[in-house]
Amino acid sequence: MIIDGVRQRRRRNPRDELAALRRGSQIWPRLLIASIFGFAVLLLDSVVGLVMYRVARAAINLAHGDQDRFVQTYTLLGIVTTLPYVIAGTFLLAIAAGHRLGEASRRWILLGIGIYAVMRIAILLASGPSDIPGFSTAAIVAGVFVTLPLMAGVSLLGARRARRTQAGFYARIYLHRLPPEDRDAALALLDETAAARRA
Repeated sequence: MIIDGVRQRRRRNPRDELAALRRGSQIWPRLLIASIFGFAVLLLDSVVGLVMYRVARAAINLAHGDQDRFVQTYTLLGIVTTLPYVIAGTFLLAIAAGHRLGEASRRWILLGIGIYAVMRIAILLASGPSDIPGFSTAAIVAGVFVTLPLMAGVSLLGARRARRTQAGFYARIYLHRLPPEDRDAALALLDETAAARRA
């Protein structure tokens, strides 16, 4: 049942998908998922940046260092810690969103990244001058534009990974809803099918 369901989903005619989109039956759920993905990336970026800001400030105070070197310290911490955390988190969020978006995940994931970028820049511009010494708002906005292609690339990699593991995601959903005895039977059927394919 699981395998047939996945196969039927893959065999859908793209024209039927387009017609369904025109009717609006699939636009709003996918738009909601893309928006949630964009805001989740924004929240992740903001939280990690705030934590690294406080860590950099505390490290300078603890070492009785020169406060004028905060920009260099914060930049170094951003390259070494903040960026990898944000990239890894964005990749995982893209996989989770891609599983729920289905076949057209790449376009919606890019829309989510666009929402993230627009909201990030809007927040920076609305908050006024930067309170980080040595950093202007224009420099931070430029940093967003510089890292945006990297964020989009990582998100597309996450969407690609989601497409490769889509069948397993559907199987987990179906198996979770089954009673325990039916779940065992379905797992046995999947094992037999996998063994037959290998043979």
